[in-house]
Amino acid sequence: MCGNVSEWVNDWYDSKYYTDSPDADPQGPTGGHQKGHRGGGYHENRNGIRAKSRHMCMATPSQDYIGFHL
Repeated sequence: MCGNVSEWVNDWYDSKYYTDSPDADPQGPTGGHQKGHRGGGYHENRNGIRAKSRHMCMATPSQDYIGFHL
């Protein structure tokens, strides 16, 4: 699945959240300005395409490299 599109996640994006988050089942920040998406789309390099890669984007624009699973 890597390389098609990155996937929207429910979390807000905070680049420093995981430095102080719980070790088990972190729920993500309670608010923010940008939503998170994980993985990498077809436009990413080999480091950005990993499943653990986190990215950010405004939730309103349409991007052809961000999607979701049903």
